Amino acid sequence: MKTPVRLLTSIASAGLLATAAGCASDAATSTDHIKSVTWDLRKKVDIKTLGIPENTFDLSEVDVSITLSDGEVYSAQHVDVMIDGDLKDPTRITTIRVGLGAQTIDQAYQTAKDLGARWHISSTYIDVWYKDAKMYPSYSGSGAGRSTLPGGNTVGLFMPVSGDFSKPVLPEFEIDNVNASDLGGTAAASPSPSSISTSPTPK
Repeated sequence: MKTPVRLLTSIASAGLLATAAGCASDAATSTDHIKSVTWDLRKKVDIKTLGIPENTFDLSEVDVSITLSDGEVYSAQHVDVMIDGDLKDPTRITTIRVGLGAQTIDQAYQTAKDLGARWHISSTYIDVWYKDAKMYPSYSGSGAGRSTLPGGNTVGLFMPVSGDFSKPVLPEFEIDNVNASDLGGTAAASPSPSSISTSPTPK
């Protein structure tokens, strides 16, 4: 049994802590049933149109299919998704980041090259990152290039440090300017609806 980090001085404070812990637990598990998402960024999107609960900013171990502003589709399986909202309106999505799991420097380099070739991100930036990461593994976390797509979305590669010496890199595929259509971007083709796929509800 772990020793409590702090003794409670009143029943009232204990009740408040229990309530807060319960809310935090509910928030942490509220998206566990979401197993896959299909999002179309050729139209205006917010938390509601993405089909996820309000105040949701992280999804874990999901399959994603994201149509970007140029009409191309980015797909990945069993990834973590981080969502950033506008400071003035948190429900309005500005950035979507897809975490691709801890990798070795060489694996992350190959991941970056594959994504860079697909999304027209200059290999120069990727090669510079790789050279620096090989020389200074503990400082491998940095950007590895960006590209602006037709329609306004911006995609980028980021290489945060994982803290795992055997797999020190956590590659992220970032989609910025999510609501590019609001800024005058031109949508490609006709938008398809966003959707989510959930696991069966336990009986």
